Amino acid sequence: MRLRSQIVTLLSLTVAGLVLAACALPFGSREAPPDPFALFRPNLLPEAQADLDALADAPVYHLTMHIDPPNRRVTGQARVTVPNTSRQEWREIFFRLYPNLLQYSGVMTVDGATVDGQAAAFTYDADDTALRLIFPAPLAPGRAAIVQLSYTLQAPRRNVGYVLFGEGQGILSLPVAYPVLAVYDEGGWRLDVVPSHADAAFSATSFYVVTATVPAGVVVVPSGAVLTTVAGDDGTVSWHIASGPAREFALLLSADYQVASTQAYSTTVTSYFLPGDREMGLVALEYAAAIVRVYSDSFGPYP
Repeated sequence: MRLRSQIVTLLSLTVAGLVLAACALPFGSREAPPDPFALFRPNLLPEAQADLDALADAPVYHLTMHIDPPNRRVTGQARVTVPNTSRQEWREIFFRLYPNLLQYSGVMTVDGATVDGQAAAFTYDADDTALRLIFPAPLAPGRAAIVQLSYTLQAPRRNVGYVLFGEGQGILSLPVAYPVLAVYDEGGWRLDVVPSHADAAFSATSFYVVTATVPAGVVVVPSGAVLTTVAGDDGTVSWHIASGPAREFALLLSADYQVASTQAYSTTVTSYFLPGDREMGLVALEYAAAIVRVYSDSFGPYP
């Protein structure tokens, strides 16, 4: 059989439009403190939600992305809560710019950076696939900083069947299309420039709150769950998305996508495909649903 397009399957659960609480209660209040994971709990089965409480020190990304699919361009803002979970004082941190990898052939540039509201100096590293950000003041172990980065991304056009990153057949594929906090381990900051056959992304389990604004009529396939879509007066639609715990965040977009869904126990499985690939899109849907059922029968409910 011949597939002429990418077929993307999305595993999602029904999600309510909850608001993430971010402010503290007054001193002496007897009310329960706000749940920092309120936005993410509906994405998990009740028996899996307790796992969130063990991730209090996970990074949290708030991403705002304005996407121009015809020109394959993204203008973005990334506000990242960066916890220092090491035993070392941090005077600098690194973000990975994975689109600049040779195999991705994109161009990501950072236009400005702040740390806790103060302007921060930065330089490029690791063949421009990393950003070295210098803290205005050292970050002690156990503390967190709020890093804000403004960036632009130019994705390539590809003339091949499967497009890992960029545009092909009217589908814009955007994995890790944002600055990704590098991993810090006993060896320091990991800035490996991986070969083309390797899995590029190496990142910590994190949480993502994303607003992706695209032209009306474009179907957005995101990691995680779509909370709401809001139409603008300028012919755009803003997709509000929550994802996590997750290793990374990805988007695929096309004005040509057709959609079909089915249930695999409590999980909704959705297949996105181009009009000429409907038959194989439905086959992929049934295979994906069967995989979720096998997983659930073998290891427990898909969380």
